[in-house]
Amino acid sequence: IWDGRMPRLIVAFLVGFSLAAAGCIMQGLFKNPMASPGVIGISSGAALGAVIAIYLGLAARSLFALPLSAVAFSMLTLMMVFAIATCRGFTSISTLLLAGIAINLIFGALTSFVITLSTREFDVGRVIITWLMGDLNNRSWDHVHIVFPTTLLAYLGTLFFVKDLNVLMIDEETAANLGVNIRLARNALLFFSALQTGGAIAVSGVIG
Repeated sequence: IWDGRMPRLIVAFLVGFSLAAAGCIMQGLFKNPMASPGVIGISSGAALGAVIAIYLGLAARSLFALPLSAVAFSMLTLMMVFAIATCRGFTSISTLLLAGIAINLIFGALTSFVITLSTREFDVGRVIITWLMGDLNNRSWDHVHIVFPTTLLAYLGTLFFVKDLNVLMIDEETAANLGVNIRLARNALLFFSALQTGGAIAVSGVIG
């Protein structure tokens, strides 16, 4: 129970918690109840990073290679989307959304390409497909140690911007008039959302 079921239970709880919190941030920023980390490509970026780690054999050599790759690619995705959506120091939410959808499709295509390459090696291809379907089997305390820090750090960071997020849900003009640093709050919240999403996907695979 302690070494088999308990780690899997805790990982499932932390993954669900992370994705729910990340989704809450996205829904608040985009003022859309359908928004999720996948909207701006964070999920597909993390998935691509993990798939590359599996394909190159890095995941087989080290337990931490896959999560590091997933988190790194989720952050890379966030920076790419911001670079596309930012012009003259101003980041448009609508452009951010459109850039995220585009990056999401591109990374999805790249993931499919890596899967196609991996079909030459049955075991590697099977691992990638199983991981992309989402998997909580054989989760250990090591996986808990991977997802717990990202969940805790992102959650505590988000708490500092909860009031700002509540005001941003009204509109940015009102938030600015009330003294909210819109750029700082939005960037920080998106960073914490990406961190939680990357950490969750790293240990469970892709979960919609």
